[in-house]
Amino acid sequence: MSHLRIALNGLCTGLLALSSFVAVATTANAQGEPTGACCLREHFCVVTTRAACDRMHGVYQGDATSCDNAACAPGPTGACCLPNGFCAVISEHRYTDVGGTFQGAGTTCDGVNCAAAPTGACCLHDTFCATLTAEQCARFGGTYRGDGTTCDAAGCPTVPTGACCFENGFCQISTAARCALHHGTYQGDGSTCDSANCQPAPTGACCLPNGRCIVATARRCGAAGGTYQGDGVTCDAAHCPAPPTGACCFHTGFCRVTTERRCSMAGGTYQGDGTTCDASNCPPATVGACCLPHGGCIVIPADRCAAAGGTYQGDGTTCANSSCPPPVTGACCLPDGHCVVTSADRCAHAGGHYQGDGTTCDTAGCPPPPATGACCLPDGHCVQATADRCAGAGGTYQGDGTDCANSSCAPGAFGACCLPDGHCIMATADRCAHAGGTYQGDGTNCMMSNCAGGPTGACCLRDGMCVVLSAEQCMHAGGHYQGDGTSCDNGGCPPPPATGACCLPDGHCVITTAERCGFGHGQYHGDGSTCDAAGCPPPPGIGACCLPDGHCLMTPAELCTAIGGTYQGDGTNCMTSHCGPTGPTGACCLPNGRCETTSADRCTAAGGQYQGDGTNCMTSHCAPPPGGACCLRGGFCVMVTADMCTHLGGTYQGDGTVCGNATCPH
Repeated sequence: MSHLRIALNGLCTGLLALSSFVAVATTANAQGEPTGACCLREHFCVVTTRAACDRMHGVYQGDATSCDNAACAPGPTGACCLPNGFCAVISEHRYTDVGGTFQGAGTTCDGVNCAAAPTGACCLHDTFCATLTAEQCARFGGTYRGDGTTCDAAGCPTVPTGACCFENGFCQISTAARCALHHGTYQGDGSTCDSANCQPAPTGACCLPNGRCIVATARRCGAAGGTYQGDGVTCDAAHCPAPPTGACCFHTGFCRVTTERRCSMAGGTYQGDGTTCDASNCPPATVGACCLPHGGCIVIPADRCAAAGGTYQGDGTTCANSSCPPPVTGACCLPDGHCVVTSADRCAHAGGHYQGDGTTCDTAGCPPPPATGACCLPDGHCVQATADRCAGAGGTYQGDGTDCANSSCAPGAFGACCLPDGHCIMATADRCAHAGGTYQGDGTNCMMSNCAGGPTGACCLRDGMCVVLSAEQCMHAGGHYQGDGTSCDNGGCPPPPATGACCLPDGHCVITTAERCGFGHGQYHGDGSTCDAAGCPPPPGIGACCLPDGHCLMTPAELCTAIGGTYQGDGTNCMTSHCGPTGPTGACCLPNGRCETTSADRCTAAGGQYQGDGTNCMTSHCAPPPGGACCLRGGFCVMVTADMCTHLGGTYQGDGTVCGNATCPH
């Protein structure tokens, strides 16, 4: 469990670092201080001031430096004692984020004796009390009552509660604040679910911005940016308007009709609503060979070559006739001990150690990977891991060189464990006790354990079963709570709805209720019917379509012919059709910088640059889309592409611009 918490803390740390960067970048722009690259944790790099970099515990690379040239490497790792007495191996700069004590670079958990921090009663929001450390209590915004205190004697203040009605008609006893947080309707202090009479919110057709229609409540429709058509209105009667389309010109001269948003995302130029490709003049952009800074050559327009830092060889030139230097490569020692010859950038991206330009794997002397063996986890599963990783996961290491095929891992007894903060985890009895929790017994599970305390009652589940849960647990299980103190002995849960075979429009068959079958526009074959006897007909005019590049799609015959495919016949499918490429293929550099192997025609249709028959993406160097400074609301500045800046609602400052020189208005 400790490694799971560390992973969650790492995620939160990354988000905090990003939010700090945005705030710091704003300050730097406002004060006009010199900026440079700042190496943060987990290889992150931002452009900011020296003072701001120090506040974020980063390593400043110097004034006017950029992240493109900064070599940000992870810091040393070592054992870290956590407040609950657990031990984890993490980076040195992360121990403060998890409230731990770093034991030194290179240390391991095997040689460290971590003592748990003292605990006491912590009064949290909404009348809840948990036994936590002082640091944990402060982190959750609670009031610590002192070491050794108990919740029974803590005297935490109470907050009034009442019935909270949700959109789906469920009712739960909650505080007013929690009810509002979950978009419920609070019925007043002291009210009960028995007297609340919660009713499901009315639904109706909701027209989304992309022209689709869904059935939702008015609130959910508004949250999705849609237009609510009224209570009880169906999608069949709504007639949601499709978004306007027009011609979209790409720099290759290719044109297709699409929406303005899709055109912008694909790097095209929108010609206006209602325009057509027949009436639009889409001249192809002039392209030529571009020698990249680190070696290699690609064929792109001159402006994209300049944005990539390359040297343009002239309009109409090709890589075959250009004397671009080959990519600079060297030996790269990967974390698993293997060695590959690649560029320094690709080596760093793979987490490897670059041995220098021109080096080879024969002379690199890459260190062997750490020894691994079979690791038996507490749940009985077996994984291949190092001894340290196995211990961190609470497993039992079987020895160097052992493998799971020859190891017999017996599962330990598992059950629900109620933690001091009211949460529930699945653990062994020993690990539950080590975490300060209360073990609920072998074979128990969190769904049926009321770790948070409070009243329970009968909960009628959708399949007709009845279980005793809290109101909140019943709501999360999709059941209907019968009230505090009720029991399953009295029955009263309605039987599950009848199901049967449902033939869907695409020819598939599913077992569902008549109502759900109708929602999917299917044909219901009656209660108790089976798919074997239903005989659902295949959809008319649909079959496998083999494309020139070897891919397969399910399409009508007409569409298959229109896209240059070979139709395999009505009722055929891609699982049984053997489609292979019918012509030469090669690497295709797409407008977003990605590389795909396809035919020349399909590459041009996608707005890409074809690198030649027989080329592949491993040896083709596709230039990434140009980026620059993007001014967001409030004076924030981030380094992104033009499309991403538009998606974020910002103002793009131009290709090659940097936040250090951008003046973003507040």
